[in-house]
Amino acid sequence: MIVTIGSTKGGVGKSTLAVQAAITRTIAGRRVWLIDADRQGTSYLTMQGRTQAGHLPFIPCDHLHDWRQLEARVNAEAANYDDVLIDVGGYDNAAFRVALLLSQRLVIPTAPRSYDLWTLDDVQAVIDVVKPKNPALDVRVMLSCADTVGSDNNAAAQALSQHSGMTYQDTPVTRRKSIAAASAMGLSVLEYKPKDKKAIAEIEALTNAIFA
Repeated sequence: MIVTIGSTKGGVGKSTLAVQAAITRTIAGRRVWLIDADRQGTSYLTMQGRTQAGHLPFIPCDHLHDWRQLEARVNAEAANYDDVLIDVGGYDNAAFRVALLLSQRLVIPTAPRSYDLWTLDDVQAVIDVVKPKNPALDVRVMLSCADTVGSDNNAAAQALSQHSGMTYQDTPVTRRKSIAAASAMGLSVLEYKPKDKKAIAEIEALTNAIFA
């Protein structure tokens, strides 16, 4: 399956989610290819750090922010993997649109804040352009950078569940130090110590859902 994690807004945790999902899926025994299609290259640099530190298992990761290269490489090599995970976005560009054309699923992370939720209309505009060429694209939206306490998550979840054109994926990932620390080291929270059971449960639920 080819899954894109993307948004037209930066700072919503898409690279963190992509890294966590790719490593977690690999630990589960899947052959995973992580593609960083964002010019900034956060996922790619993170995975380079993981490789240089000698952490196993190894996860193939490429930085393919040029849309032509992205399209050519995915079409040529995706069949060699069980799962392909594309980290793209932060703004609308050609690589984002090509990623959606190549994918079976788009997962859109959003923080539980009004200005983040408003961005979904921008993402929907991109989806509307791509959908006629990829009508089977499954579009999901989820809470990322969510609060560990308070009522904002529930209010945002209710708003997301009513957003037309997108399915609300009930796998919130909250702001946890263990997730940020593990990601910075190129580790899944499953590998990070000390173990954070709540963080592990969130990442496992996320990973299972986006590849279901």
